[in-house]
Amino acid sequence: MTIFNILANKLILTEAGIIIINNKYEVLQSHRFQPGSEISLYSETKRGMIAANIEEFLLSQSDLLSDSSEVNDQSLLTILHKLYPNENFIYKTINSSNLFSLFVQSDFFNSEEEIRNFLQEFSIEYSKQQIRDVSGKEDLQIIEGINSLDELDKAINIFMARINEWYGLHFPELENLLKDSNVYFKFVSLGLDRTSITEKNLSSFSFSEKKLDAIFSSAQNSKGGSINSKDLSIISILSENIINLVKVRDKVLNYINNLMN
Repeated sequence: MTIFNILANKLILTEAGIIIINNKYEVLQSHRFQPGSEISLYSETKRGMIAANIEEFLLSQSDLLSDSSEVNDQSLLTILHKLYPNENFIYKTINSSNLFSLFVQSDFFNSEEEIRNFLQEFSIEYSKQQIRDVSGKEDLQIIEGINSLDELDKAINIFMARINEWYGLHFPELENLLKDSNVYFKFVSLGLDRTSITEKNLSSFSFSEKKLDAIFSSAQNSKGGSINSKDLSIISILSENIINLVKVRDKVLNYINNLMN
């Protein structure tokens, strides 16, 4: 693991705009959606399309959007891969508990009350738009698909956060070593005690020698506590379920896209 990866910036798609933060959750740059057009601009981004001024903003941030930068939205990740084909951006859920602070830092809003009012109105109007955008029997299936997708996203985020915290008690350094969520949870699903990890255990991964050395070194010098086999077994099962839920989510997303196209 390099220091560069530890300090990789994060790109967050929010209802009010796009925010770039560092690993300390300090805002580096932001782009506010045009007031009054937040729902349409947010919806376009979620469908993999962006307005010219948003594309211009993303292209102007090449110094901040480097290899291994984390992105909290799959659609935005796809857009970035098209804009920066040589960069390896990573999809990863990002803690949104500091959203109010990020909005204020970005000068999107002036107070928490203003933020709460905006988010409440946005939620109501966005739901209405999703329903208006579809009609007829087939489109009712799309509505159910969209609702299912939202519920899957919530469940995945909750389980990911829980496993990060649980396995992190035992091997806290691993999350920074494996920035890709899919790789991280595949690793955790093996149910390995960090003190007994071997190269054979990791043969199914395409880790470089440098990455393997970093994992073994961090495992040996970890600040985490001990863990018993029963805990590891449950953590392994939960991680496997996360992997399966992500696969289901991708299938539901493809289903929705096929219906809408």
